[in-house]
Amino acid sequence: MSSAQLDGKGSFKVINSEITATNHLSLNQASYQGEAKSKITKLLLDTIKSLDSLTVDVGVNGKFTEPNFTIASSINDALTGAFKDQVAGKLGDFKQKVNKGLNEKLASALKLGDSQAAELLELDALLTNTDKALADLKHSDIVKQQQKKLGDKAKNKLKDKLDNLLG
Repeated sequence: MSSAQLDGKGSFKVINSEITATNHLSLNQASYQGEAKSKITKLLLDTIKSLDSLTVDVGVNGKFTEPNFTIASSINDALTGAFKDQVAGKLGDFKQKVNKGLNEKLASALKLGDSQAAELLELDALLTNTDKALADLKHSDIVKQQQKKLGDKAKNKLKDKLDNLLG
């Protein structure tokens, strides 16, 4: 930190060996400098730099010889949000890689050409919009080809049975 304005307010009481204290500190107009060498320290530094103010609330209660401390800070929520954003980004990248890999393996396993491989549904669509994915699958060329093959096979069996009956 190269500069900041620190404001504080608090109260402190000791009655019959019992302590009660509350303190609120607020750091405003802060200017930070520094270098982050790892992803986690870069995330921490960027999060702190993004805050308009940094507040810390400290409480002390209990026996003077065995006090209980509580500490809360605005940085808790900011860091939680930043970590969630990082995880969501990584999860999105991971899902995209998995989708691509699954589609390539499925196309290879089914020995589909490029035009047929393009017909494959995205795994993401299956996970997020099942009704649309099922409708797309129902109307895809791959399903229509398989339906035609099954229909032709059933017709041929029926024709063979009729030929055998009628002789």
